[in-house]
Amino acid sequence: MLQSFRRLQYAGSVLLVASLAFTLPSLAEDAPPTRIAVASPSRVLHSMQEVIDLRTTEKAELGKLGEQEQTKKKELEDLVERRNKFTKPGTDDYQKQSTEILQKTLEDRNWAEFQQAQLGRDNKQHMQDLFDKIKLTIAKIAEERKIDLVLSDQGTDLTPDELDKLSADQVNQILHGHNVLYNSKTLDITDDVIARLNAAYKGSSPPAAPATPAPAPSGK
Repeated sequence: MLQSFRRLQYAGSVLLVASLAFTLPSLAEDAPPTRIAVASPSRVLHSMQEVIDLRTTEKAELGKLGEQEQTKKKELEDLVERRNKFTKPGTDDYQKQSTEILQKTLEDRNWAEFQQAQLGRDNKQHMQDLFDKIKLTIAKIAEERKIDLVLSDQGTDLTPDELDKLSADQVNQILHGHNVLYNSKTLDITDDVIARLNAAYKGSSPPAAPATPAPAPSGK
């Protein structure tokens, strides 16, 4: 009796699996295709006018800081030279000037460390703000074109000159960064993202998305 009951359970399981096998394909066929696109954040950053202008500004600021650093260095050298030239070691004046030199040395060092920390913080904030703009622009384009998923293409194509300058470990790391090995050009929205960001940065109207969404694999 028990064996007969187990046979019935097994037969019922087989019938259930068989019925699902016929039902699931039809459900998949009824589901709308998944629309997928890709975008390269590194290429977007490289081509953003805002980033180009930001690098120019940062370069100018670094130049000014370099000039200030050289001025402070010259002032300190002048203090040391004046003490050594006109003051006798062991005197009160010599000790006083040595204290002033030490104080200025510490002040200059603190100033340099502060400027470096400030630049580092500003750079990190700029990168965060830029990445947020990229994500927001990608989201808007995806919504306009009814795209369900946008993959980040982190791969970088190396030129022969770049390949010669890099170590084997660096090349290996870059090659392993190719998380998208192939995509149709119609699925790449990187240029559209760049155009939209540059238009917004210049204050002009961003280019409209095409009425027909780009084709994408169905995921079957």
